[in-house]
Amino acid sequence: METFITHPAENGPFAPVIVYMDMWGVREELYDIARRIATVGYYCMLPDLYYRNGKIRNAFRNDAGRMLSFGKLDEASKRAVLAPMEALTDAMVVADTACLLDFIDRGEPVQHFPDARVSPGAPTAYIADDGAFVHPTTGEADAKLVDRDLAVYALKAGYGVRGASLGSQGDQAALFRDEMTRFFERTLLG
Repeated sequence: METFITHPAENGPFAPVIVYMDMWGVREELYDIARRIATVGYYCMLPDLYYRNGKIRNAFRNDAGRMLSFGKLDEASKRAVLAPMEALTDAMVVADTACLLDFIDRGEPVQHFPDARVSPGAPTAYIADDGAFVHPTTGEADAKLVDRDLAVYALKAGYGVRGASLGSQGDQAALFRDEMTRFFERTLLG
């Protein structure tokens, strides 16, 4: 399984973080997120979970170079994006995650934090059968919503401000939270 790995060059061990791709698969935007996580002292892994289907790279962009939302794609492009995701099962992701954890356990420069967890109540995006995002407050499918809208909603609702608990070594968790908050504010609200 091809996995993008980034971490600081010195002063390990580092707390491990696995960044999971979304339906689009791995792409430069996710590499940037992984790099940002690593800059504040984490061993960051971004696995390509579509590897069983070859090298899948979905990058539908507008004239300005920004990713198009799923709702703006034609039907053939939508099917191309969904096909590898629909072939990926929960069992496959669990097996791939076990491989990543085994890799970490074999002596990579990481530090284990038994208290690491995602914030309770962290926002989750739901997608309707027609591919439209489900609005987080109305529960209705809305073809006009894009992933950026959901991220902005989550920030306004306070998610990403409190951050996740990643365990702690010194002030790493606070540094990570502050850096990711600045990144999302710049990227999504700027």
